[in-house]
Amino acid sequence: MSFLQKWTQAMSKKLRPFSLTDRVWKVFDAYEEYIGVKEVRRIQQSVLKCEAEFVESSKGRRLTQTQLMAIQDQLKQIRQKLDTVQRSDESYLDLVTNEHKLIKNEVNLIKDLQLKEEIERENFNRFSQKLREAHEVERLREEKSKYLSLIGSIVGALLGIVATSINHALKMKDFKQLVKAIETKNSTTSEVADQLRNDIVRSLPTVDRGTQVEALDVKGAKVLLQENLEKSSIKVAEILSVAESNLEYKMKMNAIVTVVTTYALIAITLPLIIKFLE
Repeated sequence: MSFLQKWTQAMSKKLRPFSLTDRVWKVFDAYEEYIGVKEVRRIQQSVLKCEAEFVESSKGRRLTQTQLMAIQDQLKQIRQKLDTVQRSDESYLDLVTNEHKLIKNEVNLIKDLQLKEEIERENFNRFSQKLREAHEVERLREEKSKYLSLIGSIVGALLGIVATSINHALKMKDFKQLVKAIETKNSTTSEVADQLRNDIVRSLPTVDRGTQVEALDVKGAKVLLQENLEKSSIKVAEILSVAESNLEYKMKMNAIVTVVTTYALIAITLPLIIKFLE
C-alpha cells in the first residue's frame, strides 16, 4: 500500500466522526435544548407513559369488577334455589358446596378489586400530575419564546438603525468626494482654457501684436477652445461614471457587510440571552 493511500485512509477515519450531518444534528439538538422543545418532548413522553398505565389499570379493574358481578349473580341464583329446595334433598348439599366456592371466589375478587382500584387511583393521580407539569412546561416555554422574540426584535431594530446610520455616513462621504472631484476638474478646465488663450496670444509676432491680435481668426480660436472644452467635458463624464461605479460597488459591499454583521451579532447574542433567561 502506497503512502498516499495510507494517508487518505487515515484522514478519512479522522474526518468520519466530524461529518457535516452530525454537526448539523448537534446544532439542531442544542437549539432545541435552548428553546425548551426537548424538555417538552420528554414531559410528553412521561404523560403518554402514565396515560398508558392508567388505561391498563382501568381495564384490569373493569375486568375484575365484571367477574365479581358474574359471581354475585350466580350466588343470587343459588340462594334463590336454596330457598326453594328442602334440606333433605340431595341437591341441597351441592348447592351449599357451590355457594361456598363462589363466596370464597367473591372474597378474593373483592380484595383484588380493592387493590386494582387503589392502583388505578394512583395511576390517575400520577397521570394528572404529569399532565399539569406538561401544561406548566409548555406555558413557560411559550413565555420564554415570547420574551426571546421581543428581545430579538429590539436587537434587530437597533442593529438596523446602526447599519442604516453607517450606510448613510458612507454614502455622504462618497458624495462629498464626488463633489470635490467635480470641482477640481472644473477648476482644471478653466486653467486649461486660460493657458490656451495665453499661448495663442504669445504665439503672435511681437512687432504687430496689437494689430495681429485684432486680425486673428476668432472663429478658429473658438473652434479650438470648443474642442478642448469638449475633451474636458468627456473627461469629467468619465470621472463621474467611474465615481458612480465605485459608489455603487461600495453601497453593495456595505449592504453585504451589514447583513453579515447583523446575523453574526444575532447568532452570538441569542444563545447568551437564552442562557440568561434560563
